[in-house]
Amino acid sequence: MKIVRLIIGVDAILISWILFLMCISKDADLKLSFNDSSNGVNKNIKRTAEAKETVRAPEPEPEEEKPYQVTRKEVPKFFRSNSDRIKSSSFAEKKDEPPKSVAPPPVVEAEPVALEAPIIEETPVAVEAPVVEEAPVVEEVTVEEAPVVEEAPAEEAPVEEAPVEEAPVDGPKDGQTELEYWQENVCGEVPDSICHEVFVVSDAKATFCSAAKVASTTTKTYFYNLSNELVIPENAMFGVHEANWIRFHMLDSEARKYLLTTDEYTHIFFWKHVLERFVSGYLDKVVHDCEENDVLEPHLAIYHYIQFGFTCEDHKDIESFVSFMESVPSFEGHFHAQAPLCTLDKYPFTDMISADETLSESLEKLSTKLGVEHPLEEKKSSSHSTKAKAKMVALFKDKPELIQRILDMFKVDCDNIPGACDVDELMTAIEEENTV
Repeated sequence: MKIVRLIIGVDAILISWILFLMCISKDADLKLSFNDSSNGVNKNIKRTAEAKETVRAPEPEPEEEKPYQVTRKEVPKFFRSNSDRIKSSSFAEKKDEPPKSVAPPPVVEAEPVALEAPIIEETPVAVEAPVVEEAPVVEEVTVEEAPVVEEAPAEEAPVEEAPVEEAPVDGPKDGQTELEYWQENVCGEVPDSICHEVFVVSDAKATFCSAAKVASTTTKTYFYNLSNELVIPENAMFGVHEANWIRFHMLDSEARKYLLTTDEYTHIFFWKHVLERFVSGYLDKVVHDCEENDVLEPHLAIYHYIQFGFTCEDHKDIESFVSFMESVPSFEGHFHAQAPLCTLDKYPFTDMISADETLSESLEKLSTKLGVEHPLEEKKSSSHSTKAKAKMVALFKDKPELIQRILDMFKVDCDNIPGACDVDELMTAIEEENTV
């Protein structure tokens, strides 16, 4: 309808323009009549009147369009403006009925009624559909109730009745003693320490065990010289310690059981006084290594204690070191207790030899027992022991209370090795030193 009204308005403007032109021509005729000479005034007026009648004669139809007539001032001003700004003006409102000739059907089609259709998209009922997701009844019914199954877990079936597997429990079988069971499984899944610490010298029909810092170099040199099977590699850095020794775990189970039960072999346990061994390890592996090494490397014995907070700056002093060792959960070989290392309570040792000033004499007696020629020793043990005793006196003369603290750390040796913790002689020497 807006378009129809616009067309009607334009039509009215055109008609008004025609009338405007007619008025101009009419005025022009009147002006011409007044410009004529006075003599022909009446004649000109007559001509003018006739011309006027002639011009007005063909105006029957425009007379009916008077409702659409506009003033002279409005027309030029209106057309000077942009025609695209024409709105539904008063010209269209005054028109009662739009001319039939104007209102072409295509105009109606131009009304994109379909444009109003997108309103349906504004209310996409489908969008509201997700509301159903807000009430996911399925999720509520989520098999969260399934835990009921967990409440009745079939795992209860094998409840602690499964421990029937305890049948193969570790331990002696019927009629078997603990010692016999140990002999049978000594180097099994949980090998005993002797599997690594006991050396077998078949040439001399002997086995021996000695902890670190228990004259181990001397004792190994002794048995090395008795055997024809042992060889030291040419590039060995630690001499006799790198010979091709046969350790107990290298034997098969039958051979191991034979050694543990036969009377044909001699089994020697070398031991050292607890306090002397501790001082030897302290001077060699702590004081010496801390002074000779700016960085403690993994191959050093003391490296084991770094994990527990050891530092040369804080623990090189004897009292500090003793306090530190009292707090350590595990000792490495040079400070490990001797009795447990060689399983003294189970391994069938036949001889217990002290690695003290009498060691050389003890080895000579052992050679006789083994029926072998006694090898020559590079150095006697007596002088070594004398120096060790002097060092202990110097260390403990001002702090004798440390002696008992050290013995307490190795109580297992004191209880299983007779004489291993006897300090009477040492305490006498300290008293004499302090009275001088």
